[in-house]
Amino acid sequence: MNRLIPAMLLIIPLFIFAAELHDPTRPGGWAVVEPSESVHQDLVLQAVFFNPGAKAVLINGSTYRVGDQVADSTVLQIKTDRVVLKSQEGERELMLNMPVVKSRHEAQR
Repeated sequence: MNRLIPAMLLIIPLFIFAAELHDPTRPGGWAVVEPSESVHQDLVLQAVFFNPGAKAVLINGSTYRVGDQVADSTVLQIKTDRVVLKSQEGERELMLNMPVVKSRHEAQR
């Protein structure tokens, strides 16, 4: 145990030095920049789900229902091929960019 402590004290500076190493594959002047809240994220409607008694949408990989918050907007209405969002700027629609697929039950009507 007494030998372990001095050995660890010798290893710690190596970790500090490694944190300061630069990646040689990065271009000069490269830095990680976190996006600010003022950057507008494009919302993409990827799917619309109609289940008995429940409607949901898939926007940017996350599932939302009526009343849920999506970025700075609220889900106001869910339709078969679009979703209506309401924000301080007003209402806007996100359209589904793929054909609507009906269930077998709906197709037999």
